[in-house]
Amino acid sequence: VAGSGAAAEPAALRLTVCLAPHPDLAVLQARSLATEIFQDVGVTIVWDSRAGACPADGIRALFWHRTPDTLHPGAFGRAVPADGTRIEIFYDRVRVAAPGARLPSLLAHVLAHEIAHVAQAVDHHAPEGLMKAHWVSDDVAGRVWRTLPFTAMDVELLRRGLGERQVRFGAGRPE
Repeated sequence: VAGSGAAAEPAALRLTVCLAPHPDLAVLQARSLATEIFQDVGVTIVWDSRAGACPADGIRALFWHRTPDTLHPGAFGRAVPADGTRIEIFYDRVRVAAPGARLPSLLAHVLAHEIAHVAQAVDHHAPEGLMKAHWVSDDVAGRVWRTLPFTAMDVELLRRGLGERQVRFGAGRPE
């Protein structure tokens, strides 16, 4: 956020994501990995698992377990950037694409990608990295060992979007 002092930065780079408790350990592991992906670019993700109590400035993450074939065929999730409050993860598709030990990593990337869309408040896709529109098998194959990065433009859009989000939702209040 241009012109912000150091004291204002942490509030502008904090985002709450509401995700109901999930029985699958892979989801818990994915949350942790997604948190690290955002920490790498200076954004703190706060996970809120209180049922029905997502704060106004939070992003609600919903999981589909039986995604209709006609709903964004081939996609792992979707976001509604203009709405600013919701992402949907097509968990059944992610599980098929990355069975076993690869599941938490791919799921973390899908979560981070969709959260970033909403945080950026634009429908932006980068030519490479985490915000690439369509990942190919080479993008997904190594996800257990390394993460897809945000590009410099992705980070700039995150900072700008989080600043706008703070104004829109009145975030930045004392904890």
